[in-house]
Amino acid sequence: MALLTETYLLTDGFPKREMYGLTSQMRGAAVSIPANIAEGHARHSTGDYLRFLAIANGSLRELETYIELGIVLRQREEGAFQKTRSLAEETGRLLMGLRRALRSGIQAPSLTPQSSPLAPSPIPSPLPSDPRSPRPSPAAPP
Repeated sequence: MALLTETYLLTDGFPKREMYGLTSQMRGAAVSIPANIAEGHARHSTGDYLRFLAIANGSLRELETYIELGIVLRQREEGAFQKTRSLAEETGRLLMGLRRALRSGIQAPSLTPQSSPLAPSPIPSPLPSDPRSPRPSPAAPP
């Protein structure tokens, strides 16, 4: 969220003519990063999580491109971009580490309903699992 916040602070200083241009593009990309991480984490499979992390990584690379464009177009002095650029690099390292850990099988905490302590216990069925299976014979009366 630090990268998102810093992007908003940076773009507040852009010229008003960029409100619907570079400002909007940078903010959209910055919002997309944590949103995709959160959505992927809420999914029920590691594959889905990895897919959303890849999307977040794409949004991060998009933001880095806009940062460079802002410098080239002199939207602000180059030093104003430094903190956002550093946070983007740090976010990239963290995302890559998380993706690597998930691919190698290190499990992130699961939030699936089955693992939740609040999930209901399965209700045992009164029927045998296979209707063709023999039923136990009733006990002989004493």
